[in-house]
Amino acid sequence: MWSGYDVSGSVSATELVFSVPIEPRIDISYAIHIEAFNTLWNDIHKSKDEVTLEEVDNLFQCLYSHFFRHFRIHLSATQLVKVTASVASAHCEGKVPQ
Repeated sequence: MWSGYDVSGSVSATELVFSVPIEPRIDISYAIHIEAFNTLWNDIHKSKDEVTLEEVDNLFQCLYSHFFRHFRIHLSATQLVKVTASVASAHCEGKVPQ
C-alpha cells in the first residue's frame, strides 16, 4: 500500500502480530483484509507524495479502536512484533522471512 505496489489479488490480508507483555508470552494476530485496509488508508492518507507520522499514528489508532470494540483488548499496551504485507514480512528482531 505504501510502496504503491499493486498486488492484484495475490494476498488477501495484511497481518499484524502483537506480543502481550506477560509470561508466558502470548501473541495476538490481527489480520485485515487488504481491501478494508486500503479503504481505511485512503480515508486517512491525504497526500500522494509522502506518508506522514500523523497518518500512520491515525491508522493505528483506528485499528486499535476497532480491535478494542470487538475484543476489549488494548493493543496499544502490547508490542507490534511482526508485519506481513503483500510484498514483504518483517519482524521486530530484524528478521525478514522469505
